[in-house]
Amino acid sequence: DPKGSDFSSLYKIPALGGAARKLIFEVDSKVTLSPDGKRLAFVRGSRARNESALMVANEDGSGERQVAVRKLRNGFESIAWSPDGKTIAAGVGDSEGDSELVEVPVEGGAERRLSQQRVGWLVGLAWVPDGRGLIVNTLEAKGGVPISYLSYRDGDFRRITNDLNDYFGVSLSISPDGKWVVYTKSGAEKGIWKVSIEGGDPVRLSDADAYILATSPDGRWIAYSYVDKNATPNQGIAIMAFEGGSPTKRFDIPQVGWVRWDADGRSLLYTKTEDGVDNIWRQPTEGGTPKHVTHFNSDLIEGFDVSRDGKRLLIGRLRRTSDAVLIRALR
Repeated sequence: DPKGSDFSSLYKIPALGGAARKLIFEVDSKVTLSPDGKRLAFVRGSRARNESALMVANEDGSGERQVAVRKLRNGFESIAWSPDGKTIAAGVGDSEGDSELVEVPVEGGAERRLSQQRVGWLVGLAWVPDGRGLIVNTLEAKGGVPISYLSYRDGDFRRITNDLNDYFGVSLSISPDGKWVVYTKSGAEKGIWKVSIEGGDPVRLSDADAYILATSPDGRWIAYSYVDKNATPNQGIAIMAFEGGSPTKRFDIPQVGWVRWDADGRSLLYTKTEDGVDNIWRQPTEGGTPKHVTHFNSDLIEGFDVSRDGKRLLIGRLRRTSDAVLIRALR
């Protein structure tokens, strides 16, 4: 609230720009959308009533109703609407100062614990697309903020990341069927790897010096940028089967950055730097001359994505500046 109160409001703004519209007053969490996009859920806390309420409303802000309520100390934290639309997963505080993971029926009813394991402060929560589990981002008691997987069927809780990095917030961008995470590694184990979303041993698909990669909409292909002095061409974008193996196609594209598939799976979109400026180009997978998609005259591109219907792009742009600094009185 610009007046300085403790209350926050939820706004909606057109993706292509325009005026923001206020939807709901007193929203105390990130929102989560129903699978059909027609409803949203959020948390509303009240110190006066000592309550934390899980709320549901229509996507335009109308029709607010309370689904569940808890005492504030043991209130709701991160929330995520299930893929089948029937429940909302949530972190809730427990009597020991940790968190538990529960699910709450959208139409009302008793909570159900998703796991017997308590976790630390919940940073992020997301369902895998088929509803078989959740990706959990939580602060551990011994320190560190890893990403873990929670099985919906048996409540088994296991880490996905095992490094020393901290991760804050999660969203799902995995193979289209929701069963695999595809990633690259460098060093002695360089190449393209995949691992089941439910855990297990990673599988190396290629030993290529791969960088940015993307899985095709039908899940059959992986495109990746590479540099390889023994290949022809020795840098650009390659396409390989999702099962692994040698590239089936290579495109000679120097200074390639980010790579994405077009929504129809027939073209690759990529960023290319020329004279210090980034633009997005389109390369048909069947071959042919690449064409400009954007025509920026300044700035760099930090990343981009394609809407599901393929009609729009979301682009993060970066401007780098530098200053000359004069320091006096060095002695």
